[in-house]
Amino acid sequence: MHQFHRLARSAARVAIALALAAPAMARQQADEQAQQSTAPVASPTFAPAKMAHCGMPIWPKSSLRAGDQGAVTLAVLVGVDGKVVRTTVVKSSGFAALDAATIKMLPRCTFMPAVKSGVPEQGWTEFSVKWR
Repeated sequence: MHQFHRLARSAARVAIALALAAPAMARQQADEQAQQSTAPVASPTFAPAKMAHCGMPIWPKSSLRAGDQGAVTLAVLVGVDGKVVRTTVVKSSGFAALDAATIKMLPRCTFMPAVKSGVPEQGWTEFSVKWR
């Protein structure tokens, strides 16, 4: 009987120890899960399309004679091969001849495509030409 009481007391002590340790163990487990969930996740790298080089635009003679000045901003969709896919005038100079001359210069420009995680992809870029 004495041995039974000793085992019962030992079991009770173990139960109490486990009950006291449970909150600390739960806290530790929660901390570990929080660290795992807040660990930085590798995000894909991205580089937007951009102009690499562009020659000087040719002034329209009518604009030179008239003294037209202004700035044209173009949005250019650059393909994976670096070639112009589409162009949009974002901001006009106010003179159709200057806007057209800006678009006409694009074949003399070199573009770099957008790159996502090392893979080229289509992407937009903007640039301005100041006619002054």
